[in-house]
Amino acid sequence: MKTIWKYPVVVMDEIWVYMPIGAEILDVQEQQDSICLWALVDSNEPLIKRKFRIFGTGRPVDLDDDEQTWKFIATVQSTPFVWHIFEDYKE
Repeated sequence: MKTIWKYPVVVMDEIWVYMPIGAEILDVQEQQDSICLWALVDSNEPLIKRKFRIFGTGRPVDLDDDEQTWKFIATVQSTPFVWHIFEDYKE
């Protein structure tokens, strides 16, 4: 069954989130002082662990890893900060 799930995100260098296989990231925004990620999921699928990185504006962006392919997901404004979210995306 397709449904939309919300995942609160803690601002850290690396974030691991368990989502059903094939989950599609829809958006990342601030909600009630927390950063949240929304995904369209098939709740009948088994969970897998997905890896994200968050970088603040003006901070070093270390995405140089031959074993990983990083995909930009979203920019979130969380006053006074602006965060940029990437996912370790493997085809």
